[in-house]
Amino acid sequence: MKKIAIIGGGFRGVGCLKVLKDKGYEVDLYEKNDDVGGVWHPSNNYKGLRIHTPAKLNQFENFPYPDNIDLTERLESKQVYQYLKSYVDAHHLNENMIFKTPIHKIEYNSKTKKTTLVVGESEYKTKEYDFVINTNGYCDRHIPDFKDAKSFEGEILHSYEANEEKVKELIENNKKVTIVGAGKTATDLVTTFRRLGYKITWLYRTPYWFLRYKHLHDNLRESFAGKTGHFFFKSTMLLGFMLSSFLPSVSCLLWRACGNIHTYGKKHHDYRKFHVALVDDGEMELLKETSKYYSITGEIDRFEENGYYTKDNQYVESDAVICCTGSSGTKCMSDITVDGEKLDLNTVFKSYRGKVIPQVPNLIFTAYHHFAMGLGDGEIQAKWIANYIESGLTPEELDKKALKFKHPFFTKLILFDTQDFFFPSFMKLQLDFIHNFELNPIEYVAYVYNFFLNAKDGKPLTIYNRHKPKAQAEVPAEMALKQ
Repeated sequence: MKKIAIIGGGFRGVGCLKVLKDKGYEVDLYEKNDDVGGVWHPSNNYKGLRIHTPAKLNQFENFPYPDNIDLTERLESKQVYQYLKSYVDAHHLNENMIFKTPIHKIEYNSKTKKTTLVVGESEYKTKEYDFVINTNGYCDRHIPDFKDAKSFEGEILHSYEANEEKVKELIENNKKVTIVGAGKTATDLVTTFRRLGYKITWLYRTPYWFLRYKHLHDNLRESFAGKTGHFFFKSTMLLGFMLSSFLPSVSCLLWRACGNIHTYGKKHHDYRKFHVALVDDGEMELLKETSKYYSITGEIDRFEENGYYTKDNQYVESDAVICCTGSSGTKCMSDITVDGEKLDLNTVFKSYRGKVIPQVPNLIFTAYHHFAMGLGDGEIQAKWIANYIESGLTPEELDKKALKFKHPFFTKLILFDTQDFFFPSFMKLQLDFIHNFELNPIEYVAYVYNFFLNAKDGKPLTIYNRHKPKAQAEVPAEMALKQ
């Protein structure tokens, strides 16, 4: 029986644990916090955090939400956290979980083809595994290296630190607050402060485009009522999605013309600033008002005692600066060694299916490629992982089949890079599975359509095992004709 370690207790880690445990593997899950949750753990929640899409689009396979949950609405972080905990309890996963245990080092031995985890904080322990699954992704809180930040007498916070207690403290003490950023986290926090009747300064460079929540919400409600839904919305969204991998600007222009995306600031045609997240009309009106009256276009140049200067030398008084500036993909990564030598992630330009470094074949990453956008992605990832585990692919075979990227794979945020278009980056990895017959393109489009636009519980996404020799591989009939 192969021994598998999973790093991280978020929804991907939990989903992988359930599926792989059911397949008979011996699995341990390590989590540095005191409970499951990942980004949904209370220690990582900024005030106003909600899941991006309606509950219907964010649930595990065959594990529905309680009857009191409106599946067309977006859940608050507390509700998502409780849902994750109920999933763990229902499948008796706690017995495989080791909490309050950070991973210090991942040591791969090419001779034994085993990996040793060095775990703990002050006193380290070791355990050997056949495979290690790292579900941690962009989890290290990134704050820009501001000039003269030490001279600032106020607080410079990451958005994760802007929890309910901190927001309450800032308001009660009448602090001058600046929110930095233009993406979903920034808009959530801007909306939170404004709905509490509190004035803030919003500093951003370029406004983002977001999907319009109303159309998706109305479409889901009609579908739940047994109606066909909004045909125009569904057809334009599907057409845009099909064009998005090679004509991303055309997709966004189509969606913009049809009212499927909207923005809060000056309208522009830089659709690299498109975020696959939903903002409802009420939120957008509040964001437009804030952008018009309380925003500054630009970025921080340097700090001084009671505030900061922007790049165009505008001075802004501030007591607290909340940075909605994302997370690093590598700073939170444990050290990885190969035969005793540290692997420099800045030298990794190749990745097999966006999941495996060729020279470390039994270390699998789940955060840099998604089969689906939602909580169910972990279960789907585990199906692919189970196929991969049995493949026995060598480093040489992996290197031959791996994709090569222009930038170091782990240091450039492929799925969240505002200097590039989202969909081509996303589909580059997805097409790798399609071209290698692990995903059936017809089934995949049907899955996305049913999942995102039709509100139907269609056939689960099938991951075909193409790691095997061709004579043994599973290939659906319509795909076999193409070979």
